[in-house]
Amino acid sequence: MATGSTRAVSMQQTEVKSPRMRGNAIGMFIVGVTMWVGVPGGWLWIGSQVKASADSLGLAILVMGVGALATIVALIKVLGVLNRNWYEEYVELNDRKPKRTPLEPVLVISVGIALAAFGIWFTFFAGGGGSSIAPSS
Repeated sequence: MATGSTRAVSMQQTEVKSPRMRGNAIGMFIVGVTMWVGVPGGWLWIGSQVKASADSLGLAILVMGVGALATIVALIKVLGVLNRNWYEEYVELNDRKPKRTPLEPVLVISVGIALAAFGIWFTFFAGGGGSSIAPSS
């Protein structure tokens, strides 16, 4: 080693995570899966009930669209609150900002689960004879 040279010492900082932070992350995951699987499926089912009872496709589409949009907006607000709670707890426990919050990976994973669920449903359960969601007349 030459005189006058310095050697960089890398020190990893440990992260402290609380049960509340884990709860917030799990909540984000549940809300994310609900947003991609529960909301579309639920509002399609509600729309099929409206179509069957009112015999109006336009009304059913309107109810599904408005309902799904309102539900997604509400779930996005819940995700924001859970993410903010996680972030504030992290900063309080670690005295620094995190590199990232769990929101992005949680949403990516939940979208992957939703796509896999859709693929399984479409491949094995959808059938080719029309909609099986709508009640039979």
